[in-house]
Amino acid sequence: MRVLIVSGIWPPDVGGPASHAPDVAQFLHDRGHEVEVVTTADAPPAEEAYRVMAVPRRHRVGVRHYRGAALVHHRARKADVVYTTGMFGRSAFGATLARKPYVVKLTADPAFERSRRRGLVGGDVEDFQRGGGGPVGFVLRRLGRSPLQRRPGTTNWSPYPASHRGRDHYERLF
Repeated sequence: MRVLIVSGIWPPDVGGPASHAPDVAQFLHDRGHEVEVVTTADAPPAEEAYRVMAVPRRHRVGVRHYRGAALVHHRARKADVVYTTGMFGRSAFGATLARKPYVVKLTADPAFERSRRRGLVGGDVEDFQRGGGGPVGFVLRRLGRSPLQRRPGTTNWSPYPASHRGRDHYERLF
């Protein structure tokens, strides 16, 4: 199987996706799958047994997002599936244009995280899901869920995005 892995961070960055994505890539590669990675980086990533392509973070946000989506689309055309641990909108857009299924590893609520960084909500994720963050929080919740709404085969362990898609959709994985 040809798998494109998309992660917003990659070693030497520190964080969950920077640990998880390389582990998944190596696991799949060791079992004979063709693996490629798309990420963002401050410097070119270290050599791996599989190809790692990075969009430079030095680009302005809009340019970086465009280039990330374009790179995901370009590489997804040659993949059987896209597995994403971040850059969800860019992953969804690129995979959709390439007409490829994608799997989302969602460990947090991206809209909640953005709202907290912007100081829009001070409570927990429960408060945010009940409407915290005012009008901007509402928009971020709607936009944050959009990459999760395209595929009926999304597996999700969180009640939040699933509650907006229908229970029958999130219990299957493709």
